[in-house]
Amino acid sequence: MFSSIYILINSVASGVNNSSSISDILMLWRTPVAQYWFLYALFILFVIWSIIPGGTTPNLILTTICTFVSIMPINLGIFASSMWMSLFFGLGTVVNIKKIREWPLIIKNSIIISQVLGAIFFLNIINENAITSRFFAVLGIVTCIVAVSLLDKCDCVEKSMLVLSRYSFPIYLLHTIFTAGFRIVLLKIGVNNYLSHVLLGIIVGIGIPIIGMNIIKNCKILLFIFYPSSTVMCIRKNKSY
Repeated sequence: MFSSIYILINSVASGVNNSSSISDILMLWRTPVAQYWFLYALFILFVIWSIIPGGTTPNLILTTICTFVSIMPINLGIFASSMWMSLFFGLGTVVNIKKIREWPLIIKNSIIISQVLGAIFFLNIINENAITSRFFAVLGIVTCIVAVSLLDKCDCVEKSMLVLSRYSFPIYLLHTIFTAGFRIVLLKIGVNNYLSHVLLGIIVGIGIPIIGMNIIKNCKILLFIFYPSSTVMCIRKNKSY
């Protein structure tokens, strides 16, 4: 549904990053749009990982196989995105994030500094390929975890992260719809400043989904669109009393 809304907005309005045709809705089963490709890739990865027994060794073996397949010069079709994400998905099944958060401060600072220096100097020197792109992506993920573990010691940052985590799913689903719409409005009224588009887009893309969820949280029909399983479980639980 959200993919269809995104396509409709892009098909009837000019000034968007990626124009769409209404007929693209008919191909959503095969070709995702915007950030919704991640849901397709994630579903395929869950299916693949469900066929192996649990444990670190099987997960590492499957991660290695999928990563090797992803860097091969072959057309993977609808599996291309999921295979590219397999390295990060697989590492997520075996890496204990809590242990990373407990690393000594000197190691955390070293990782952040190396990432910053790498972004400034090495990315302009090293030719990006299938291996280097994954290496820097993994390093970036670790850096984010380390940075958050340092920042969440601040009370205001921790509270902000808790709010974002609570509304992360509706923000993910809706942010492009509202940012695209708002960008069109800005262009129509003659606002072309890049920084204004970015800052206002971030505010709108995060703020409106949070406000919207607080408005519809008591409406079971609308809530079902976002959280079908949990909504049905709540309804059944209420009926059982």
